[in-house]
Formats: sequence, C-alpha cells, structure tokens
Amino acid sequence: ANKITKSTAAYSKAVVAFANCGDTETIVQLLQEMRSKKMKPSLMVCKAAIEAAREVGDAKLALTTLRLAKNLRYLPGIHLYNAVLAACAAAEDWAPMVTLGDQLKLEEQKGQSLLLQQRDKEKANFDEEQRRADEEEEPSSKYKKAAEEIWKNVEKEKPHEAALDEAKRSQGGRIVPAGGPISLKGAFWLRMNALTYHLLLTAFRALGLLREGRELIFQMQEKNVKPLATTRHLIDIFTEPGARDNDKIFGYAMKWGKRQD
Repeated sequence: ANKITKSTAAYSKAVVAFANCGDTETIVQLLQEMRSKKMKPSLMVCKAAIEAAREVGDAKLALTTLRLAKNLRYLPGIHLYNAVLAACAAAEDWAPMVTLGDQLKLEEQKGQSLLLQQRDKEKANFDEEQRRADEEEEPSSKYKKAAEEIWKNVEKEKPHEAALDEAKRSQGGRIVPAGGPISLKGAFWLRMNALTYHLLLTAFRALGLLREGRELIFQMQEKNVKPLATTRHLIDIFTEPGARDNDKIFGYAMKWGKRQD
C-alpha cells in the first residue's frame, strides 16, 4: 500500500479493492495517506470504507470515515448511517450509536423545517401564477381540482406525483413547481427508516435505556414506520410494569404482527 502514491484515483481504487477484501487496516492507512497529501477521498471511497467496516464490525473506522465524509461536506444518506450503526452494533460499541441517533433526529428536524419553508415559498409562487392565470382567463374546474389536490398532498407531506401528473394534463403540460419530500432544491432531508430504528433500539436495550427506547417506539408510531420482524421482538422489552402507555406499545407491536409472548 505504501507504493501507491501517484494520484487520488489510484488511492481511491486501492481503497475500494481493499474494502472488497475486508482489509480495514490497510484502508485506514490509505485514508491517512490521502489526507496527509491533501487529497480528497470521494464519497464513493468513504462508502466503500464504511461498508467494509460494517462487514468486519470495525466501529472506529466506520465512525472516523463518517466524520471525514461530513467534514468534506458530503451528504451521507441514511443507508450510510445505518452501515455505521451496524458496525458499532457488531462491535458492541453502544454509546456512539446513541450519539448518532441524536444527530439523526436533529437532521430530520432540520429537513422538516426546510421542507416547510420551501412549501410556503412554492405555495406563494403557485398562488401568484394562479392569480395571473385568473386575470387572463378563468381556470377550468379540472385545473382547480388538480391544484387543490397538489397542495392537499403537500400539506400531508407525502409524495404527490399523481396530483402533479393531473396538473400537467390539465395545464397542457405546464407543471406547477413542487418540491418532493426528499429532494428540496439543494436542501437535504435525512429520514430514519425501519433499520435505523431497529439498530438504535438494540443500543438502547444494551444500555438499559428503557425510557429512550419507549420514546423511539412512539416516534415510529407517529411516523407509521413498519418495524422489521426482528424489531417486533424488541418492543416488549421496553414495556415497564404498570406504565400507562404499555397498551400503546403492545398495540403497535400487534398492528404489524403477533408480538412475542
């Protein structure tokens, strides 16, 4: 590995190759050399390193590479965060998982705020376009219905491709600007999924953080997240004798499948 000194591309190929072999020690060395030479690893290189770390349960490499990716101003997706959480879980390094969980919650809230801001801006633009159209000619009832459906779906913060298609047809192909729940015209909304919740619950269980685990389960309920089959067996662990909301937790488990007795 010490002989690979020619270019960023050569280092990148080497990292990916060693990642495929699961040689995390060499990956650490290569990444250190790249940074010492002021080279910028690509997001693909960071992903390869984190996936390798996940495979062998190298929590330190996974966490370090995630930090590197963020310092380089990359935007790691939730699957990359999940890989880091999985690496930590395999190494039974629970504390960093709790910290990552807190970071993910903040990222979700930030993305939600950006979505609402963009929604309000696009709603204002849409209203202005409609006002101008009203001055030229009265919109058809079909157009009005499509427009109402678009903003109805935006209010619910759900994808609304069907409504947009309807708007296109009613407007002769002209589409109303509308941001989706993931791509926000340069903004980035990181959303936790079922695997994220499962990994975090595993960490809370290992650390005995029952209250935090219950709060996470309630978040899953609020977002209507379908838990993994293995997650359903974790849910009972977070009930407490005499707790008022036990029925709520049991009901959530029963909704998605028979809970473990």
